[in-house]
Amino acid sequence: MSNFIVFGSLGFIGSNLSERLLEDGHNVFGVDNISTGTNENLDMLEKHDRFNFLKLDITDKSDLDYLSRYLTANNDRIDCVFMLSGVARIQPAILNPQLTHDTNVTGMFNVLEFMRKSNITNIVFSSSSSIYGLANKCPLKEDMPPDCLNVYSLSKYVSEQYIKTWCKLYGMNGVCLRYFNVFGQREVLAGGDFAPVVGLFFRQLLLEKKPLTIVGDGLQRRAHTHVFDVVDANLKAAEQCMKGIRNRFHGEVFNIGTEKNYSMIELADIILDSLGMNRERNKIFISQRVAELRETSADISKAKKILGWEPKISLEEYIDKHRDYYYKRWGRC
Repeated sequence: MSNFIVFGSLGFIGSNLSERLLEDGHNVFGVDNISTGTNENLDMLEKHDRFNFLKLDITDKSDLDYLSRYLTANNDRIDCVFMLSGVARIQPAILNPQLTHDTNVTGMFNVLEFMRKSNITNIVFSSSSSIYGLANKCPLKEDMPPDCLNVYSLSKYVSEQYIKTWCKLYGMNGVCLRYFNVFGQREVLAGGDFAPVVGLFFRQLLLEKKPLTIVGDGLQRRAHTHVFDVVDANLKAAEQCMKGIRNRFHGEVFNIGTEKNYSMIELADIILDSLGMNRERNKIFISQRVAELRETSADISKAKKILGWEPKISLEEYIDKHRDYYYKRWGRC
């Protein structure tokens, strides 16, 4: 049994990770300001007696000072931090660059300083494949140069560099996981048309009773990765960090995605077919967005070799087996 802090514990990936840690018998200190996380996720996690929730904001140093005092008072030794807090998507970040910088960059700095002062050694950071930009060809590899097209990808890259620096200077052990288009249960769909695309498509068809909105020509391709596979990657990364292999994990970057990708039209057709709906009548095309990638596909050979990780859940399998999850939320079409 280990003690973990999950920053962003009530969000999409954070709630799934927290639940898995609790089910595995660990203690979880969940930290969230509930800006995009949900009270529904909080209610679910608080059913576990080993979950301790603190409503704190990583942009406020006094909140992290309180967290440090709280852990000291309860004599709680933290084995690893999972850093998932932050503005989570490209278009909202473009619309509010100041919030993105404050949360993703200043927030990361504050967390690292909290760890240094609290003698917490290990961190697993949720980064993004958007760092690769347009300059690199698929499949994308970790040693490719960054090509940050927006404040979101830039904030993730800067955070990676902070982790690498703190690892070198202060003896921390850190892993940066670059996610590729995560989907699955508890997707945060409050962002309107900027929500994650799999959940967005189901919401449009089942709840809003309207056609799917395809951005641009619909030929842009994405490597969709299930949230359970992302959770597994976090656990494997934390396990390796906690072994103290310092020469390997001074902010080491790993792709967490799939080698197979799908165009937006292909994804739309898979979902429409699964619901028995007409392909042609249920798609409309909208304007292309700025600063978005044309294609993503992950070279995961490094994660396979070092972390022993590879994805297990395919997009088609998920959609085929989990229609009922969306039916329960929004009813049938």
